[in-house]
Amino acid sequence: MAKFNFLNSFGNPFVRLLIRSPFHSMIDHSVALIIYTGRKTGVTRSVPVNYLKEGNTLHIISLSSRSWWRNLHGGAAVKVVVEGKEHNGWAELIENGEQVIGELRKIYSTNPQLARYIQIGLDENGVPLEKDLKAAAKNRVAIRIQLT
Repeated sequence: MAKFNFLNSFGNPFVRLLIRSPFHSMIDHSVALIIYTGRKTGVTRSVPVNYLKEGNTLHIISLSSRSWWRNLHGGAAVKVVVEGKEHNGWAELIENGEQVIGELRKIYSTNPQLARYIQIGLDENGVPLEKDLKAAAKNRVAIRIQLT
């Protein structure tokens, strides 16, 4: 966990700047910036995330130990910077284990390189291993954002 805290403290501000800069195309294919309002504080915050874009829908996975996604309970209006443009969207939080597995399967079947990052093995056809998806879903949530 200390590794993630270090990366978040120093890496996220850099990624936020890069996403909003003329050099955003360096990471557009895999990183978006979600801008949301804290439910308790009312403070606007942003977090860079990996995503899969399917039409006007973004699919995102987060560790359940992170706290930003808790602001999306019951659905929430968000802004998303993706592919160099800011969009409005509606975020839906997915905590149900089977549904999280489905989102993991969708994301990592489409982008197998990311599967290794969270220790999901792939079979000989590049399909994520079911046992690894189930294990990963135990400490993750999924977020689906419909862009408007």
